[in-house]
Amino acid sequence: MLICESYLLIYLEKWKDRKSIAIGQDAIVCLAGAGIIDLILREKLTLDGKKIKFIDTNPTGVEFLDEILTMVKESKKVRKLYSWITRIAGRHNVDRINLVFKSLENQGILQFEKRVAAKIFYKWSYNFIKPELIQSLLQQVQNAFIESSIEPEIELLCLLNLLQQSRLFSVCISKEYRNLVKHRMEQLLLFGNYDPSHLEMIKLVKKAIKSALTEVGVEAIPF
Repeated sequence: MLICESYLLIYLEKWKDRKSIAIGQDAIVCLAGAGIIDLILREKLTLDGKKIKFIDTNPTGVEFLDEILTMVKESKKVRKLYSWITRIAGRHNVDRINLVFKSLENQGILQFEKRVAAKIFYKWSYNFIKPELIQSLLQQVQNAFIESSIEPEIELLCLLNLLQQSRLFSVCISKEYRNLVKHRMEQLLLFGNYDPSHLEMIKLVKKAIKSALTEVGVEAIPF
């Protein structure tokens, strides 16, 4: 499963009323970052310093990722990571989020219905078709901190850092374990056996997301 899809599933899990959900700006920004991460891990894009560059322009077959890939491809100049996150999270962000919903629906994971509320705001009602999948995902997040002798895969590590940016650890981890989670995250990023370029990517994406959230008036998470 893509990181952007996993992130959205956990984001949806925090809503008790599944008949009324509006995607917050924090999630929109984090989904933009998740899409870029997915493309970097698929070796479609790369980071050159803080700038995004192409490796492979061939489509991935995933509409959300290909939308981002096309945006980068058609840009007249090389832009920084922060610039791309704000652009992806900016205009037409509802249409882009719908592509992630559509992917989850096509996989038989989620069933949703979009409607307009107050003539301005989009809201969704949804049902988990495979509730066992979301429970497995939540368990993976918990195990990343409980099983301290096992390092999570890079995709899960990236997801954990996105959850950190938008208070979504509250969905998975009880409050009394937050300090343990913080310590574990720091240990993984400092001493984990990961590709150094991937760790640098996580660091830069986190910084770009924090800046993007500040720009739109959402307080960054001091977790």
